[in-house]
Amino acid sequence: MWLYLKFDKKISDKGTLNLTLQNRFHNNVAEFSQRFVDVGYEHKISKHLRFLADYVYGGKRRNDGSFNHVHQLYAGFLLRQKWKQFTFIYRNVVQASMENVYSSDNGQIPLFYERNKGTIKYSINKTLDFYVASELNSPFYRIQDLPVRRTRLFAGLEYQFTKRISFESYFMLQNRYRYSNPSSREFVYGLSFSYHF
Repeated sequence: MWLYLKFDKKISDKGTLNLTLQNRFHNNVAEFSQRFVDVGYEHKISKHLRFLADYVYGGKRRNDGSFNHVHQLYAGFLLRQKWKQFTFIYRNVVQASMENVYSSDNGQIPLFYERNKGTIKYSINKTLDFYVASELNSPFYRIQDLPVRRTRLFAGLEYQFTKRISFESYFMLQNRYRYSNPSSREFVYGLSFSYHF
């Protein structure tokens, strides 16, 4: 189960700041496993193109129950095109990730990934949208050994409760591919609450 709280604030005609608080539970929702704070900026370049930049700080649960420290920085762009009741979205970002910066020999070496996500959204009515999406995560540092590190498939609903408040629920199938260990699969249920200031 992945739970999100999102807050957006428009700071200009083209710029928006956002804050996202994430909490993730694994092992049949019995174990609190990850927590993140995401601070980002989105800039509208044109009707169809936006620039994105975010910094993420958080922790991932270790086997001993403690949490390691995670820093992520990513930047990229988002393309959006509407056609009748459909909206087509493509997002491409490059992400740098570091874990345990001060307690690991490799912690200060950033690992770079490219993340590609495509979404098809269908507007059922003015308040309810259905969408499907797919995401590929590719590691730059081992692309010759492991061209795709992770895939995600989504199906979800977005409900615009009021002009400022929206809810999202989705199901996600996530596959992780590892260079030396067996691959793994996760079935994730997500809930998001968003408030637009």
